[in-house]
Amino acid sequence: MPDDVPSSSSSFSSHRFLWLSDVHLDPYYGTSLAFQESYYVGSNCDVSDDDDETTTGRYGCDSPPSLVVGTINASRGAMTTTKTTTADGGDGGDPSFVIVTGDVVRHGIDQIYVTGDFVEGAESRLDNSSSSAAAAAAVDDAASASYHARAMAEAGSVMGEFASALRLAYPNSIIVICLGNNDVVPDYYLELFEDGNGNGEGGGGGEVPPTPETAGMLGVLYDALVGNIDDDDEDYVPSSILKSEDMSTFLRGGYYHRTLHDGSMIILSLNTVLYSAFHGPHAHRYIDDPGGQFAWMRMILSDCRLSSRPCSAMIVGHVPPAMGSYRHQQLWKEGYIRTYYKIVKEFDDVVMGQLFGHLHSDEFRVGLANEGNDGWIDENNVTSIPALSTPLLLGSSVTPLHGNNPSFRIVRYDRGMRRRGGTTSDDDDVGYRIVDYDSYAYSAIGGDKNDGGGWSKLYTFSEVYGDAASDIIKEEGLSSGTFRAIVGAMEDGRWGGESPISRVYRSFKLSGANREENQFGANGTCDSNCRDDYVCIFQSTTTAGYERCILERGKVWYRVVRRKAPGTVAGVLFAVIIVGVAFVKCRRMRRDKRKHYDFAPSVHDEVRDDGMDARDQEMI
Repeated sequence: MPDDVPSSSSSFSSHRFLWLSDVHLDPYYGTSLAFQESYYVGSNCDVSDDDDETTTGRYGCDSPPSLVVGTINASRGAMTTTKTTTADGGDGGDPSFVIVTGDVVRHGIDQIYVTGDFVEGAESRLDNSSSSAAAAAAVDDAASASYHARAMAEAGSVMGEFASALRLAYPNSIIVICLGNNDVVPDYYLELFEDGNGNGEGGGGGEVPPTPETAGMLGVLYDALVGNIDDDDEDYVPSSILKSEDMSTFLRGGYYHRTLHDGSMIILSLNTVLYSAFHGPHAHRYIDDPGGQFAWMRMILSDCRLSSRPCSAMIVGHVPPAMGSYRHQQLWKEGYIRTYYKIVKEFDDVVMGQLFGHLHSDEFRVGLANEGNDGWIDENNVTSIPALSTPLLLGSSVTPLHGNNPSFRIVRYDRGMRRRGGTTSDDDDVGYRIVDYDSYAYSAIGGDKNDGGGWSKLYTFSEVYGDAASDIIKEEGLSSGTFRAIVGAMEDGRWGGESPISRVYRSFKLSGANREENQFGANGTCDSNCRDDYVCIFQSTTTAGYERCILERGKVWYRVVRRKAPGTVAGVLFAVIIVGVAFVKCRRMRRDKRKHYDFAPSVHDEVRDDGMDARDQEMI
């Protein structure tokens, strides 16, 4: 048991699960090959082995192995000291399951092997039509192609190392690890080989199913998560995260599911890399259902609904189908956003939660459904999150790369009355719901944990947001209704400025990190522009939706002042001015956010073939 075991939780439930996200394990931390963000000028990830800071990590650096092991140990300690009234399994200290919402592997792992001109995907790219002549020649260069295979193998090794450590800590728990954009090589680049000839992006069933040897990066990750990796360490523990029956879906598209509680709960692990706005190699092509994942998702949810007993489904993935809060980027391609929400809305009665990562910060997204608008212009145009029963919960990260404290969550869930279609009735089926969670953070980054820092419980959701939504939390748990009430409290105008709930939200966004250079934590100011930005980010799924939201909030000023502007001409002129001001305001807000969040130099080209600046990616 580590010395810095977090304090126990103040409330109990019959079931719990551990939630980790964005681990970004860097086995090269402390060496010249360590990954480092450029905007932390004073940060040095190349620290000597005898430096005490090596064991804690630093802001601006990815996670050293000791920090990752410490995180797992701290989570184990927290689980042991918060045993549930009904044992989840084993000795009662084990969670029912463990969720890792993607990005286990450090950033830029392919950079380690760069020796000359960089060509993304040189080991497997089939379509070089957009490449320059020099790049096409490099693809044929065996020396250039070989390092990609080495980078892929290294990513698999990191994934296997982490999965084995997690399995060793939780031998009796189901463990679900989603794929993130940094778990594939290069970043965001993932080809599908479901029919054995490289045409797997179409989602149709091929005659020759893929094998681990023919599935490229998915084959490497499958071997790592099954435990089929070479390791001479006699203490090595196979990860056994995946099972042989997962082979067909994982090798086809990187997705799988788990059933627990005697079939009354299902976890769907999605591969959201396929839907990312930055997914390669076919960035310019839109494929209705890459890897057949949407069809599979609909089938699993349908089976859950038709089950002989009440069944609840939890959807987990890495990149959320929403807007990013730092660079204000649309994270999924619009067509995939439409399909995803169409499916989730159809099966709203069985979906108990939507958990994602990627942003490295403690956030949420929710359909606000105000003034009769549930987010749909029509079913083919979804620019904001529809009125669903469950919000999107976004997990904070283990890596302190972006100035946040490392963190994890212990989430409590139980059976209860489920909300269906935004209402609750006595006729609703009884299913599982998320009822609360404890967030834990590590506050000794780059320093001595004996100076008062270390792992401790940061907050309990129901306690810090109780003033805004205590009655709803008691009745519904962490439903969309709960988060709508929180957003309402954040907008409470009684305070003549930022509300206390808004300050609470911002204080936890970076898991308690309050360094002066953090522009998005508690130290930053949040004026009316900032508050408009938060509300629009909470509900928007596309860039167009976000900008329209900002414009609509500008019209609120118009509706208030219009009553004091007599005359039709004056009213029209005022409306034009307000819309123009709101448009400029929207653009300025996006620009101001961007200037505080520059990205580290990367081996990736700064300008892609389609003209998009690669530095616009929400997270590299």
